Amino acid sequence: MDTPFKDILHTNTAPSDEDCERIRELLAGPRKEAAQLTEEIERLHGLIEELTEKRDNLNEFIDPHLALLSPARRLPHDVVAEIFAASLPSDRNAVIQGTESPLLLCHICQAWRTLALSTPRLWASLHIVGPPDAPKLHQINDAVAWWLDKSGGLPLSISIVQSSWTRNADLVILLQTLVQYASRWQQIRICLGSHHFIQPLAVLLPVDVPFLETVVFEGFPSNVDETFTAFLGTNSLRALTLQGEETSRFSFQTLPWNGLRHLFLGKSAACHTVAQGLELLRRCPNLESCGLTFMIGVQNAPSPVGSAVVSTFTCRMQNLRQLSVLNFNHPDGTVEFFDLLELPNLRGLEYATYSVEELPIFPLLNSPQHIQRLGLKVCKLTSKTLIICLRLLPALQELFLCADPFSFHRSPNNPFSPDNTFWTAMTPTANTIHTTLCPQLEVLEFTQFDGFPNQLLLQFIRARAESHFPEIAQLSKVHGSFYRPMTEDIVPALQGAIADGLDLSLRYRPREVHYSASQVNVTHTYGELLSDEW
Repeated sequence: MDTPFKDILHTNTAPSDEDCERIRELLAGPRKEAAQLTEEIERLHGLIEELTEKRDNLNEFIDPHLALLSPARRLPHDVVAEIFAASLPSDRNAVIQGTESPLLLCHICQAWRTLALSTPRLWASLHIVGPPDAPKLHQINDAVAWWLDKSGGLPLSISIVQSSWTRNADLVILLQTLVQYASRWQQIRICLGSHHFIQPLAVLLPVDVPFLETVVFEGFPSNVDETFTAFLGTNSLRALTLQGEETSRFSFQTLPWNGLRHLFLGKSAACHTVAQGLELLRRCPNLESCGLTFMIGVQNAPSPVGSAVVSTFTCRMQNLRQLSVLNFNHPDGTVEFFDLLELPNLRGLEYATYSVEELPIFPLLNSPQHIQRLGLKVCKLTSKTLIICLRLLPALQELFLCADPFSFHRSPNNPFSPDNTFWTAMTPTANTIHTTLCPQLEVLEFTQFDGFPNQLLLQFIRARAESHFPEIAQLSKVHGSFYRPMTEDIVPALQGAIADGLDLSLRYRPREVHYSASQVNVTHTYGELLSDEW
C-alpha cells in the first residue's frame, strides 16, 4: 500500500505532532478492515473445527468396517501359516526373543497369536544361550519346554551355547530338558566346555535318536568317552563336526561311516599320521565335504581311527567335492597325504598351516580336476609359489587368502603380502588376457595383509570389475582386511563398479593412538571397547 511516510518507515526518525495526526487518520481504514478479517478468520476456524470433528466421527465409523474388508483378514489359514514360516530366520535357529519370529507373531493380534501357537513348524527350531544365573536358568528352561511342546511331532533343529556370562553356570537342567525331545532331534549343536554339562547325553543310545542327521560339538570336553556319545552311532547320521582345543577320548568306532556325507574334525579329533587321515577317508566312502586337522608327531595322543598302518594305496573319494585341511605342524608331514588322494569331483579346496615354502596340495592341483574355490591360510607364502599354484587352476571362481591364519603366532618380520608380480599376473590387459591368472575369478577375499600399495589393488579391481574382455569374468565381490592403517582410500575411485553391482568391503587396522585427551571417552558395552577392527 502507498504511504506518504515511506521515507521514515523502519527508521529512528520521530514524527511531528502534525504527522502523528495524519498517521492516525491514514490507519483508521486498514485497522478496521484488519479487525473484520480477524473476525472472519475466527469464524472459519470454528467452522473447520466443527467439520473436522464430523469427519473424525465418520472415520471412526468407517475405518473398523473397512478393516473387515482387508484382504489379509480373508487369507486362508494355511496361506498365513506359510507367510509365518517365511518370516523365520533362514540361516540360523529361531531365538527366544519377542522382536523376532515366531514370538513376534504372537504380539500382533489374538487371531495371529492363536494361529502361530497352533503351527508346529514355527517352533521346530530353537537357539538357546545359557543364562548367567540360576533364576534365569529355570525361567529359560521353562520357556524351552513350552517352546518345544508347540512343535508337535516335527523334527527339531536345536543349538545350545555357553556364553562368556555362563562360563561357570550349571546348564545340566537345559540338557536334561532337551534330551526329553531326543527322539525328534534332526540337527543338534552343543557348544559347552564342561564334562558335567553333557552328562545327560550319556543316557542316549542310537535307537533314541532315529531322525538325527547333523551333530556339531564345539568346545568338546577333554574327558569325554564313548559313554557320552554312543547315540552318534545312529544310522541316520549324515554330518558330524567336532571342534575343540583339547584332545578327547572320543571313540569313532560306532560311527555310521558309510552314511556320513559331511565330516569336520578339529584339534579335539586330530589325525597324528598321514595313515590315520587316509584311513579316516577310506572309512567314509560317501563323503561330500570333509575337514581334517593334522597334528603330525604328537606322541601318546588318541587317534580317531585307532591304530592305522601306513598304506601306499591311493585313496579315491568319488563324491568328495570340498576338502579342508588344517595342519598345525610342519607341512611336509602331509605331502604324502595329498599325493595319495584321488578326488575326481573336487570343486573346493582349503589348506591352512603356519608357514610353507612349497605347497603340499600340488598333487591335487595337477590332477584333471576343475577346482572352483581355493582357500589358502598360510604364513610366509611367497608370490612365486602362489602364482605357480593359480596357474594350475584356470576354472577358479573364488579365491580366499589369509596371510596370518593364527594371529596369536603372528610374525611381523615375515608377513605374507603379494607383490607386484602377483597383481600384474592377476590384472588383465589387451596384451595379457590369454596369460592372466584365474580368468574366471568372480570372488576375492583376503585377510590380515600388511603390504602392497592400494594402487595395485585398485588397478586389479578396475581391470576385473569393469572388464570388457570376453575371456575374463567380471568380479562380483572383493572383501579384504589389512593389518595396517589405511594410507589411501580407493573406494571413491570404484564408485562406478559399485553402482554396477560390485560388493566391495575393505577394512584397515586402526592407527595406534599413544595419547589423546578424549581417549577414554568412547562407547562401551559390558566393559569392552567397540572397535572397527575386522
